Amino acid sequence: MRWLAIAILFVVVACGDSKEADTAPTPEQLARQHCPEAARDACTVQVVQFAAGARPAALCVEGSRWYMETPQGAAGAACSGGGTIRVIVGGP
Repeated sequence: MRWLAIAILFVVVACGDSKEADTAPTPEQLARQHCPEAARDACTVQVVQFAAGARPAALCVEGSRWYMETPQGAAGAACSGGGTIRVIVGGP
């Protein structure tokens, strides 16, 4: 009986961890995390709109300046107009 209780506890813990790992942040959550504070609302609207698009789009941030562009690399790479790719949304 004791082994059954231990097995059940193991399954509950394992399932709980996988649910948390499978939950990806929403585009709005990503935007609120990565957009510059001074323009967070306008930036968030743009990120959410681009996230619904058929093509990938990168949020580029340099200080308080931000813009969206076609990504030329992964998050952390340089953007073509200056700044750094913070997050990529949209696309397949």
